[in-house]
Amino acid sequence: MFAHQNRLANDENFAPDFYQLLDFTAVTSVEADANEVQRLAARRVFSDRARRAFVATNTLQVGLIRMFETYRELAGGTEQMEIFSDRGEAMRWLFQDRRVAAPTLLA
Repeated sequence: MFAHQNRLANDENFAPDFYQLLDFTAVTSVEADANEVQRLAARRVFSDRARRAFVATNTLQVGLIRMFETYRELAGGTEQMEIFSDRGEAMRWLFQDRRVAAPTLLA
């Protein structure tokens, strides 16, 4: 997760106002504690205009995402974040205010 943040922050093609979809539905285990979640949330990679949609289907994933959202807010994060159980709903939410069409979902 930290490496992913680093790649985004160092990518010259990355724009902080990009929208982000994080799909955890295929994740089978999580090896992160509260301190790691707090450290992830403390780093500002996305701008205030960014939207971040999380797709999760089990209570552990949802709980960790809610923890991340709380820590992100405490760290001053103002980007919009929502949790969904359906990827299609997440994509619709991400692009509901955009004048461009949402990308086609791949199965």
